[in-house]
Amino acid sequence: MAIDFKGSRFERDIILWGVRWYVAYPISYRRLEEMMGERGVEVDHSMLNRWIVRYVPLLCQVPLTRSCLVLGAGNAFRTEEPELATIPLPRGHTWSASGSSVG
Repeated sequence: MAIDFKGSRFERDIILWGVRWYVAYPISYRRLEEMMGERGVEVDHSMLNRWIVRYVPLLCQVPLTRSCLVLGAGNAFRTEEPELATIPLPRGHTWSASGSSVG
């Protein structure tokens, strides 16, 4: 399953960059906005919120076919099996790689 970025104002890599940072590290939208601005990407914190809401559930549905590092707030683990890969999200929800909601 490919994620459709059609109609997005920003390139695919920039969106994934912001989403990955937000999911991997305990960071606020405003701080992420500053960090991306320091690297030449002018994006508003509300746009970052829309990316998280739209793309994180879709990214969790994409099967992980190879070994990858999944980072959460202060923890890291390696996995080679898609059903074991979970991405911790703020606000007490966890989405598994299979797309089912846990928590």
